[in-house]
Amino acid sequence: LSQRLHLIAIKQVEILEEDGRLETIKKITFSEAWSSFNKVKHKVNATDKDNFSHSYGLIEGDDLSDKVKKISYETKFK
Repeated sequence: LSQRLHLIAIKQVEILEEDGRLETIKKITFSEAWSSFNKVKHKVNATDKDNFSHSYGLIEGDDLSDKVKKISYETKFK
Protein backbone atom coordinates (compact mmCIF):
# COMPACT_ATOMS: atom_id res chain seq x y z
CA LEU A 1 0.00 0.00 0.00
CA SER A 2 2.77 2.45 0.91
CA GLN A 3 4.51 2.06 -2.45
CA ARG A 4 1.23 2.62 -4.28
CA LEU A 5 0.59 5.84 -2.34
CA HIS A 6 4.07 7.08 -3.18
CA LEU A 7 3.49 6.38 -6.87
CA ILE A 8 0.18 8.28 -6.78
CA ALA A 9 1.32 11.18 -4.56
CA ILE A 10 4.84 11.87 -5.83
CA LYS A 11 5.24 12.99 -9.40
CA GLN A 12 9.01 13.63 -9.43
CA VAL A 13 12.08 13.73 -7.17
CA GLU A 14 15.08 15.83 -8.20
CA ILE A 15 18.44 16.11 -6.45
CA LEU A 16 19.32 19.81 -6.62
CA GLU A 17 22.57 19.76 -4.62
CA GLU A 18 24.60 16.79 -3.48
CA ASP A 19 27.95 16.42 -1.80
CA GLY A 20 27.73 12.70 -1.22
CA ARG A 21 26.50 12.70 2.38
CA LEU A 22 25.34 15.89 4.09
CA GLU A 23 23.75 18.99 2.71
CA THR A 24 21.97 17.07 -0.06
CA ILE A 25 18.89 18.99 -1.19
CA LYS A 26 15.98 17.19 -2.87
CA LYS A 27 12.97 18.77 -4.54
CA ILE A 28 9.82 16.63 -4.43
CA THR A 29 6.99 17.50 -6.82
CA PHE A 30 3.56 16.12 -5.94
CA SER A 31 0.76 14.92 -8.19
CA GLU A 32 -1.93 17.55 -8.73
CA ALA A 33 -4.63 15.00 -7.81
CA TRP A 34 -3.02 14.10 -4.47
CA SER A 35 -2.05 17.31 -2.71
CA SER A 36 -2.76 21.02 -2.56
CA PHE A 37 1.03 21.51 -2.36
CA ASN A 38 3.00 21.49 -5.59
CA LYS A 39 6.51 20.97 -4.27
CA VAL A 40 8.75 20.87 -1.19
CA LYS A 41 12.51 20.86 -0.67
CA HIS A 42 14.26 18.66 1.91
CA LYS A 43 17.82 19.02 3.16
CA VAL A 44 19.82 16.20 4.77
CA ASN A 45 21.07 17.35 8.18
CA ALA A 46 22.89 14.27 9.45
CA THR A 47 23.57 10.65 8.60
CA ASP A 48 25.12 8.30 11.15
CA LYS A 49 25.74 4.84 9.70
CA ASP A 50 27.17 3.51 12.97
CA ASN A 51 23.98 4.36 14.90
CA PHE A 52 21.60 3.76 11.97
CA SER A 53 20.14 7.26 12.02
CA HIS A 54 19.26 9.82 9.39
CA SER A 55 17.77 13.29 9.81
CA TYR A 56 16.51 15.83 7.34
CA GLY A 57 14.36 18.92 7.34
CA LEU A 58 11.88 20.74 5.18
CA ILE A 59 13.55 23.93 3.97
CA GLU A 60 11.02 25.23 1.44
CA GLY A 61 7.50 24.47 0.27
CA ASP A 62 4.42 25.94 -1.34
CA ASP A 63 2.35 27.97 1.11
CA LEU A 64 4.39 26.71 4.08
CA SER A 65 6.91 29.53 4.39
CA ASP A 66 4.43 31.91 6.02
CA LYS A 67 2.85 29.31 8.31
CA VAL A 68 5.61 26.97 9.45
CA LYS A 69 9.01 27.91 10.83
CA LYS A 70 10.66 24.48 10.77
CA ILE A 71 9.84 20.83 10.09
CA SER A 72 12.45 18.20 10.95
CA TYR A 73 12.44 14.42 10.58
CA GLU A 74 14.68 11.86 12.25
CA THR A 75 14.76 8.16 11.50
CA LYS A 76 16.65 5.79 13.76
CA PHE A 77 16.78 2.01 13.71
CA LYS A 78 17.84 -0.20 16.60
